[in-house]
Amino acid sequence: MLNQNHELLEERSDIAKNLAVLQENVNRAGAQFLSLTGLKIPEKGFSIVGTPFDTSARKNAVVILSIPPSREKSLQDIESSYNQLAQDPTTSGVKELGQDLLFLIQEFQSPKLGIGSEEIKQKLKKKSAKGKRGPR
Repeated sequence: MLNQNHELLEERSDIAKNLAVLQENVNRAGAQFLSLTGLKIPEKGFSIVGTPFDTSARKNAVVILSIPPSREKSLQDIESSYNQLAQDPTTSGVKELGQDLLFLIQEFQSPKLGIGSEEIKQKLKKKSAKGKRGPR
């Protein structure tokens, strides 16, 4: 009985460590998503896992309060560039926009983000393949 108790305590500790790692991965993926989309974080934070999942023993909620600044262009940045380029198109501007868009699609496909929807992955893959081939 004592041995079984020790094994259960050890298993509980391992599970808690794994849960902490997974929670950090979710936090990182959420921050990456917000950075890629350019969405603004609400005043109370961007909730990925809500507080109903908290227990008296552990805080399980994942709420992003801030993200580090990014040098990469977000979806909103690219949309803004597109709108400006539509007013005054240039060959170099179109090329740069295409490169930025291809990079953004690749980042959305990245395992760092962890998109679980196979349908979304396939759509991104098709768009990425079209971008690599160029316009027809």
